[in-house]
Amino acid sequence: MDNYWVWTLRLFYTTTGSLTQAFLQTYLIIHLWWDIDVDADLFWVLGVAAAVLALDAVVGVVGSIWKEHFEEEHETLPVFDLFLIFLSIAFNMCGRIVLMAVVAAANEWWLLAAALATPFLINYCVCFSTYSKDEAKSKCRYFFSHCLFPLPIALLYAVTVSQSKVVTVVTTLSWICYSVPQIYNHHESTFQWIIWIVPVVAQCVALVLILIKWTIFKSAFLRFTRQLKSTEEPEKHKKPKNSNKG
Repeated sequence: MDNYWVWTLRLFYTTTGSLTQAFLQTYLIIHLWWDIDVDADLFWVLGVAAAVLALDAVVGVVGSIWKEHFEEEHETLPVFDLFLIFLSIAFNMCGRIVLMAVVAAANEWWLLAAALATPFLINYCVCFSTYSKDEAKSKCRYFFSHCLFPLPIALLYAVTVSQSKVVTVVTTLSWICYSVPQIYNHHESTFQWIIWIVPVVAQCVALVLILIKWTIFKSAFLRFTRQLKSTEEPEKHKKPKNSNKG
């Protein structure tokens, strides 16, 4: 059980800490690209840092999927399937890192905020509706268990894979749609076309691979869905120790 929590903590660390830092490094690269006063060596440092952080996030998620699949199915993933899972997660998460960095560097802050909030809110609403409908003993407990507990799970689903195929498709489309203003406003040169089209194509390829290997992803994230559906512990009806029988 302790080993499971170690992997769970690593999963959330890589999808929040490493992923956020990779986005920041990528944003700095794009933001400073046209600044002639910036030393070229800085871009190499930022690029290596972004690649290492993104790889750490991808490895963390893939490792968790590998372990959870083994826990649920009691069999090790074939090497080819593991390779496809790695590709799909790499294309998916790295595509979103670059897409958010491009949106942040070229558009208004409110568009970036909307781009980040939309996939999260979609998954939060799904998690909230999936949650156990048992009545909590108090309003405080209800707020904590039904409103706060889905937050990290929704964030995980928003940056990786959601709990159903439909939500995964909708989440991916919501990420891609926020690149439309970028496409419309900055498409004068071939380089600019490549900048926005690479993350879009990467996410589309990732989505196809995810849907092909959906059974693996479903089993890997089944534990989180199970926790959402069983938040309320059944009450233990204790019998009196001594019962007087006439």
